[in-house]
Amino acid sequence: MGLFTTKWKKEKTVFSSSEKLKQKGIALVQKTQNQKTLTQIAKEAVFSEVAIEATKKISDPFSLAEVAKISTEESVLDSVFSLLKNQKALADIALRAKEPAVRKRAIEVLKNQDVLGKIAAQDSDDGVRLFAIDKLSDQVALCEVAKFNPTAKERRAALAKLVVQVLLADVVKCAKVSETRKKALEKISDQAILVEFANGYKDEKIRLMAAQKLTNKELAQTCFMEIARDYHLLNEVRIKAMELVEDQSELAKLAKRDPEEDIRLKAVRLLKDQKALADVCIFGDDDNVRKEGIKLLENQDVLRHLLYHDSDSAVRLQAYMAVNEYQPYAHLILELADQDKTVHDNAVSELKGLASQKPKAIEPIRDWLLTMIPDLYKPQKQNSLPKQETGLLRIAPIGAAVVNRYRLK
Repeated sequence: MGLFTTKWKKEKTVFSSSEKLKQKGIALVQKTQNQKTLTQIAKEAVFSEVAIEATKKISDPFSLAEVAKISTEESVLDSVFSLLKNQKALADIALRAKEPAVRKRAIEVLKNQDVLGKIAAQDSDDGVRLFAIDKLSDQVALCEVAKFNPTAKERRAALAKLVVQVLLADVVKCAKVSETRKKALEKISDQAILVEFANGYKDEKIRLMAAQKLTNKELAQTCFMEIARDYHLLNEVRIKAMELVEDQSELAKLAKRDPEEDIRLKAVRLLKDQKALADVCIFGDDDNVRKEGIKLLENQDVLRHLLYHDSDSAVRLQAYMAVNEYQPYAHLILELADQDKTVHDNAVSELKGLASQKPKAIEPIRDWLLTMIPDLYKPQKQNSLPKQETGLLRIAPIGAAVVNRYRLK
């Protein structure tokens, strides 16, 4: 049968715009029984009243779906959706309707989780995908959306509804976007899963986050220490792990032995234990790290030992500024290196004054000062100095007792 056959072909005036013909069209629809003809009228009628009348007589749910898939008239769509209850027909609309708004209307009453999952993952419109996610409860489908959907809003919406711990772990392992992996891990509370991530997982940021969520504090500390020690990892992650390490002797080992200077410096700055600090300052190999340690060191015996016996002049200088009796002059050492000429010259003048009036105040760093201020002493004064006072101030050594006392095992 053709599109406009028999009586319907003769009454094409149903598509006319006059009110009289509209009423005639409605009357004609009311007399029509052919389902294909009614479907065609519902799809093509100029007047929505005619199309609505046609939908009321369509008994096949898939024919109604065909009307909804191409219709843009709200009143016609209202009629279709008020009549349509068949879930397969609704799925057809949700998957294939031309307009996103129509697909959303079908999704609103759709119960099939497989179809909702497909729409949430594959629809071309991000608004439709998000609408489907809101209706989705299937955990596996939500997991797939969280891992692979293109927009952050969709992934967040899926994660908000995802509660199964092993599926959250799957998102952590497989999601393409790091922020999604992080958000998924935040929702994991299963300790066995967290231990799996904390112990040597390939993503060091995830590894550290997992360790921070462990309820076993001893195990967490072990994980923090392992991350801090691993020089293959990013320094920023290692430093965050170090900030969580409580064992001062372990931090001291990092300060002395780690191959990365940034790590050594951070480790020494985190030290609070004075014995551990002394160990680093006396036995460390990195003079910059030792100088940082001296700034935190309070033990005057150790500071004096470093001042009088250390082989590095910069370390001795740092110790000089920390020893109580020399602290009043420490500012002059800093000002001597100042870029401001006035500040520098004032420091030179004051140091020359100390050299002539209070020579003992600068004797521990005399050699260094002479490299900075060659005319620190006037010739006659310099020649008159006793021979034993050249070089560093010579005093009785503190002895091996101080060294041995502060060596960490």
